[in-house]
Order: sequence, then C-alpha cells, then structure tokens
Amino acid sequence: MEDAARARDDVQRLLAKELSVGDAVQIALLNNPGLQAAYAELGIAEADLVQAGRIGNPRFAYLHTSQGGERKLEWALTFPILELITIPLRTKIEDRRFALAKVDAGRRVLEIAAETRRTWYQAVAAQAVQAMALHPDERPGDASTFREALRGAPSAAPATLTPEQTWHVLLARLTPLDRAIGLAFAAALVLGVLASLS
Repeated sequence: MEDAARARDDVQRLLAKELSVGDAVQIALLNNPGLQAAYAELGIAEADLVQAGRIGNPRFAYLHTSQGGERKLEWALTFPILELITIPLRTKIEDRRFALAKVDAGRRVLEIAAETRRTWYQAVAAQAVQAMALHPDERPGDASTFREALRGAPSAAPATLTPEQTWHVLLARLTPLDRAIGLAFAAALVLGVLASLS
C-alpha cells in the first residue's frame, strides 16, 4: 500500500512539470499494471526458490497411556527424509523459474520503455507539425531542424495541413502516448497542447 502511494506521488511530481521522454518512461513504468504483475511474479518465484531450499519441520509425537496399574510412554521424532533428499533438485527447478521470471520482468521493462519513447517522440513531432501549420512564419530556418521535427510525424508537409487536420494528427499521436504512460489526456496537458489551442 505504501509503495502504491509513493508511486502515485512520484507520478504527480513528474506531471507537475513539462513531460520529458525520461519522465514519460518513468511514469509508464510506475503505472503499468502488467509490469507490476511481473514484479509480483518475480517476488513469488524468489519466495519459491527460498522455500525449495528448506525442509519441513520435524514432528514430535508423545503418547501417554495407562491401563490398570501399568503406565506407558511413547515418544516419536520424525524428519521429512524425502524432502531432505530432494532439496538439490527442487532448488535447481525453482532457480530456473526465478531466472525466467527475472528475464520476463526485464523484457517487459524494455518493451514498455521502448514503446513509451516511440510514442513520446511521435507526439512531440506531431505537436511541432501543428505549431508549424498554425504559425507558418515561425518555422525553423534550418532544414535539418525541420526534418528532425517531422521525424515520426505524418508524411504530409505542415504547409499542406489545415489547423483542424493537424489537431487530428496530434490527437492521433497523443492517444498512444497516453495509453503508454497509463494516464488519459496527461500527455496532452503536460506537453502544453491544450493550452496552446485555447
């Protein structure tokens, strides 16, 4: 519960400023339920590995009977011998499961980070295209800067798009970013898109 509250606070702190690509990735990693499930599976696999190296508690039995004037005491101490013998095999199996859980969690982190970066750059490029269409006199003079702004943006040149078309393109680019970071309209608000349209 404390970790979830800390994650929410971190997300709010990151959303309070302009969204950078690193911030978007961090928010996506904090908000992704699939990744949280992978972390939980990792914890379970680690607990199973620890448990595989242990044996059950020995059992102690005590019996006291009396019949007539005769009293009888029986004591028994039993150990789980089969568990003791299979510790190396169980540990090896659980170690492999733990390694697979670590690889799966790492893979998910990389996939989420890559998808978030891709969608962030596309959203920023679409925002640049929209700004260029709305203010054609403020286009960058350097062709390489212009090409950088268009990378990942729609193939149509900004001069051929109307402001309404650029708005639709921008929304189409912001929606995957919102989905990647797990927050509706957060990307649009943090990138300042809605403020620039009012």
